[in-house]
Amino acid sequence: GYNTVLAEALTEPAILAGLRAGRNILSSGPTLSVVLTDAEGQVQVGGISTASKGTVLEISIGDLPDGSTCLVQAGGVDGTRTLHSWALPTGTFETSETLPNMPARSWIMVQLRCAEGQMLAVSNPIFVPGDWT
Repeated sequence: GYNTVLAEALTEPAILAGLRAGRNILSSGPTLSVVLTDAEGQVQVGGISTASKGTVLEISIGDLPDGSTCLVQAGGVDGTRTLHSWALPTGTFETSETLPNMPARSWIMVQLRCAEGQMLAVSNPIFVPGDWT
């Protein structure tokens, strides 16, 4: 497996800063890219989004084994729910989905699972601000 860290540069301080900020994706093989575009611009994993009306989630996946599934999950103080679920083709998959308005103090993340249900890849969440205390 591997840990993709979204860093500003290929230096130790930048990589450690990316890890501290939660800008990483874990995978046992498939490649995964997750980006939200909201009213203020693009937000990557570990970031904070306004998740206003019209927010778009972009997912790109590569190196998929046969029978994989992609789950887009959202959660917050009221629990976790699945927003989207796709049975994926072998190889690559890309999609752009307009999200429902997300409540304050919530998050969204993406999981890839194989046909047997084991996790293949998982993104760190993208957060919607609010008072978490």
